Amino acid sequence: MKTAMKLLLAAGLGLSAAGMPAKAIELCDCCAKAQPDKACETACAQVSEAFCRPVVVMDAESKTEGNPLNGIDLKYLDLSGLTPLELEKVRVWAEKNRGKAEKAFRMTRLQILWGHKDKSAFGPAEKKRDEAVVNYDHIMRAYRAAVKGD
Repeated sequence: MKTAMKLLLAAGLGLSAAGMPAKAIELCDCCAKAQPDKACETACAQVSEAFCRPVVVMDAESKTEGNPLNGIDLKYLDLSGLTPLELEKVRVWAEKNRGKAEKAFRMTRLQILWGHKDKSAFGPAEKKRDEAVVNYDHIMRAYRAAVKGD
């Protein structure tokens, strides 16, 4: 009975999280010298200086350009402080942005095949896609650890 209730709860959270705006999540690199906005400054002030780690901020004002899974190392991401609804929101957001990275890579590859782009564009596109996929894997590892309660 408990398993069925958990499945229903997870399904309900998944449906409600799918309708949430993707721009409500921001990844903050607390090891960086300059933070772009107030949400990151506030979140990073709570991270200890001895071991800085990236932080996920739920902020309706965030607007990221490009793919937010690029340009930051999420190896030490910790999602344990998030509520189940926020965790589900992060999972959906990460999957959406990983899909965007895959799509951009496929489009670059097709444009090279069609002759619209030079072959030199393949390497950088592949590198950006690979970085997004690795960061997606880090997010999913942190997500599974937070769901388990580790």
